[in-house]
Amino acid sequence: VWVVLESAGMESCLGVAAIQRCVQAGSWDGLLGETEMAELTAAESGPASSTGDATALLYATQMLACILADELPRGKFAFKRCPELSRSHPQVDAAHKLLAAL
Repeated sequence: VWVVLESAGMESCLGVAAIQRCVQAGSWDGLLGETEMAELTAAESGPASSTGDATALLYATQMLACILADELPRGKFAFKRCPELSRSHPQVDAAHKLLAAL
């Protein structure tokens, strides 16, 4: 995920380094918090920053973090907040299907 965010030029504004540290440490609650902060940062940046692979992968990561942190309702709300164009992204779709199955 962070490779795509970095290549999209969104590393600094989305806190990719912090997200990566949480994944490496297995800090799922921290990962959830970091992805939520990244979502807010992207929203503050305007509509142009809420499209494309980077945004889709951010939401997919957030939904998976919700599963790992046992916060299923938060994951379902993350999907509802996900931009319509990003919902068809394969990673978002897979994360959503996993959430729906739990």
